[in-house]
Amino acid sequence: MIRFYLVLLVSFLYCSNDVIINVNEEVSGQLTEELYVIYNRNHIDTEFVDRSTDSIESFIYKREGFYDPNLFINIYHDLDEIKFKINQKELAKKEVWFDSEMEYGDWFELNFDKYYVIFEDEYLVKGSLDPEHEFEVYEVGIRTGGIE
Repeated sequence: MIRFYLVLLVSFLYCSNDVIINVNEEVSGQLTEELYVIYNRNHIDTEFVDRSTDSIESFIYKREGFYDPNLFINIYHDLDEIKFKINQKELAKKEVWFDSEMEYGDWFELNFDKYYVIFEDEYLVKGSLDPEHEFEVYEVGIRTGGIE
């Protein structure tokens, strides 16, 4: 109940729909609907599987080698998923996580509606901090599990 009054008070103080939405998200503990992951496709425990057709790009990145050798994560870009560009200025407004800072539990507990990856080797290039620098973005699915 206190949270409700806090949200109400903040909304009156700022009188902005954007601020109200952000306050509601923080109070409810929910994350944004989309997550952008800066993904290290060159990680030593990551295997690439190309599933592309002649005209459409599709792939899987499979990673094992966590604290339990039976655990894995798969990042996959299917034939029906989109690919687009985003500049640094727009990316700064998004929820962005770095694969290099994530443990298996972080992957397992992800709870977003949509996932996108930008490859780390393309993200960490000279000039990438320029607000107009563009990155290739892939919509992906993420699957975690264990090998039996």
